Parts: sequence; structure tokens; C-alpha cells
Amino acid sequence: MQNLIFRLRVRFLQCLPVRRHRIVFLSHLGKTYACNPRYICEYLALKFPGKFDLIWVYDRQQSCKPNLPKGVRAVPFFSYRCLRYINTAGFVISNTRISDAFFFKKRKAQRYIQTWHSSLRLKCIEADADLGTQYEEFAKRDSSKIDVIFSGGSFSSNIFRNSFWFKGRIVESGTPRIDWLMNLKEDTIDNIYLKSGLSKQCKYLLYAPTFRKGGHADAYLKDFDSLCKALDRRFGGDWKILYRLHPNLKGNVILNNFTQNVIDMTEYDDIQELLAISEVLITDYSSSMFDAAFCYKKCVLYAADFDEYIANERRLYFEVGTLPFPLVHDEKQLVDVIASFNEEKYRQAVSEFMITIGSKESGQSCKTISDYILDIL
Repeated sequence: MQNLIFRLRVRFLQCLPVRRHRIVFLSHLGKTYACNPRYICEYLALKFPGKFDLIWVYDRQQSCKPNLPKGVRAVPFFSYRCLRYINTAGFVISNTRISDAFFFKKRKAQRYIQTWHSSLRLKCIEADADLGTQYEEFAKRDSSKIDVIFSGGSFSSNIFRNSFWFKGRIVESGTPRIDWLMNLKEDTIDNIYLKSGLSKQCKYLLYAPTFRKGGHADAYLKDFDSLCKALDRRFGGDWKILYRLHPNLKGNVILNNFTQNVIDMTEYDDIQELLAISEVLITDYSSSMFDAAFCYKKCVLYAADFDEYIANERRLYFEVGTLPFPLVHDEKQLVDVIASFNEEKYRQAVSEFMITIGSKESGQSCKTISDYILDIL
């Protein structure tokens, strides 16, 4: 009955005029105030105050109402206002597929901009990942609405072209969330410390393992004390581990192996902010490794279940040995790699990798996207 009511409302709303200057932003379908839509939204709010009607959709069952910049309004997912805005916006910008629950029936005067939720990716996505017939049908419906995909470079463009069921325009602009990391200012860093409650006197390693089928954490890192000692010996300072689970694991994994050196940051919305204040990243298969690389932050891959993951979870776009990140399979190897980490050699490997993938990360993608919007207006 509720779905019928919403469909009738959508029919009515689609009779209303499209507001060309209205832009609706969706990040992980409203679950987070983060990723590419956030940084496009903030760029437009700062550079063009009052020019656009900027709408941020949030899911009140998943997160609190975000603290938005001046000129941006928050509306709850699955509310009448959300339906009205998404059906009358001149532009809809998302970093994931737009769920059928949004009843988004794109109109001729609307533009749907897709940024996806990574700069580059290791794990296969969409058609390359064999996600099932039902998902494929939904994804094809969504791709038929997309007007443009903004890509971080030629390697990403090829992935989108081959796997996304999309034959439209792809613009190699770089990635908004990388813009933000490349253009960090000292006051932004200070605000992150203030917001997070973390001490500026410490050095931080961000540990961000990715999701496994079944939601288990058997292959996750456990010996944090030895890791902190290795970091101290190699780089000096008082090191703390910022532990951030994948959002899909919130509430499902009990973290009971923490010591005073480990801080649970799973509830922290935006991983980019944690990466910004961290000197080292440890992950396994997460695309955050590439975000770290574009900023030349040190990154090590800890993959205790590598063979099992490749066999049972996802295929990969890269042979891991071709990546610039050291790969280790147990905690002793991890400590050894940290103890002997060669920063000069790492930076050279990252630079060569960027050339190989045809990176377009210049810190200017938000400008490119805003130019696209302004040209249409």
C-alpha cells in the first residue's frame, strides 16, 4: 500500500517543473556524509554561494543529520520532500546505483551524474563481478538513466566502459575525494582533530580492512602492539592505530582485542578525513589504497586470506605484484616490512604506477564537474 501511495505521488511530482539549479546529492544512498558527492557539494556551496539549490539526502535510520555547509539543505531518505526534490532536480549526483526505493524516474530535462565510490579499484565490479541476474537487471535500468560518468583516468574509464552496461559519455576528470586530499589546508586538519577527538601529539596508522562474505573478521589483523613498536622503531613517535571496519560490518563484528594503542573509528563517517591525518594505511583489498597512493601516503596490504579471497570472493583487476604496495600474508611479515620500509623506493613505484594507469588526478575534478553543470545551464 505504501509503495502504491509513493508511485502515485511520483506521478504527480513528475508534472511539476524541473528546477534547473536544484542539485540532489546521494552518497551510499544517504548512509554517509562522505565520498565524491560530499566534495562536489562543498565545492559548489563555496564557489557559487546562492547560485544552486543544493540538497543532501540522508538516511536517518543509518546516520544522523549531517553538519552541512551554508547553503545546503538536508532531507531524509524516503520522505515526501526527498521524492519531490529528486523528481524535480536539474541534476542528481550519486556515487552508487540509485535504488528503486527512490522512485527516480529520470525526466528529459534532468541530468544524472555518476561518480562511483572510488578513485580506482582493485576488486572487480558490476558485470566483471558476476553479481547475479536480479542485480544485473537493476543495474542496466540505472545505467540507462546515467548521462555522464566522471572517471579518475583511462584505466577506470575502461572498467566503466566494459562492466557498467553504459555506452554514454565518460569524462576523465580525476576524482573529487582525491581533490580534497590533494588540497588539504592546515585548518582542515585542525578541524578533523577537533571533530574526532584525536590528539595531534600522536602519529596514526589507519587500519581499514574490507568486507568478506558472511561478515566474518577471521583474517583481520590482531597484534597491534607489535605493529606500534615496529612503527616507533622505524619512524619514531607515539603511534596509535585507527581501526575502521567496513560500514557493512557495523554492529556485526565485536572488537574485543583492543589495547590502549587502538582506537575504534568504525562509526566515523568519512574515511578520507581519517586518511588525511594518518601517515600509514594498512588495508587488504579496499580502494582506499589508491587514495593513499595519490597522496604518496605509505600503504601496506595485509591479506592473510589472499588465496581464499581470490577463489571465493572477488576477482581482481590487477596482479597484486604489479601494485606499488608491499603485500604481506601474516603479522610477522607485516612487522618486517614496516621495519625496513623504503620511502624513496615506494614513492618511485607509486609515480610509475600512476603513469601506467593513465591517472588524471590533478586536484581539479570538482572544477571540471562544476564546469559541466554550468555549461548545461
